[in-house]
Amino acid sequence: MRLTDAPVDRQCTVTSLNRGDEKAFCRLIAMGILPGAKLRLLQRHPLPVCEVGRCRLALDCSLAENINVK
Repeated sequence: MRLTDAPVDRQCTVTSLNRGDEKAFCRLIAMGILPGAKLRLLQRHPLPVCEVGRCRLALDCSLAENINVK
């Protein structure tokens, strides 16, 4: 499922990143969002905010849709 569809406040594991947009892919990697990373979606609206390690990241909706989790 996409990160934007994940339940709020539950830990997820990144399974893959969509590589259709190479620029978005590189930005996600630079933020530490890699396959196998653990993250938690803290809010969906107005922007998705997730916690990766001890960092909180506010993501553009189109960027968050490139993250697949389980």
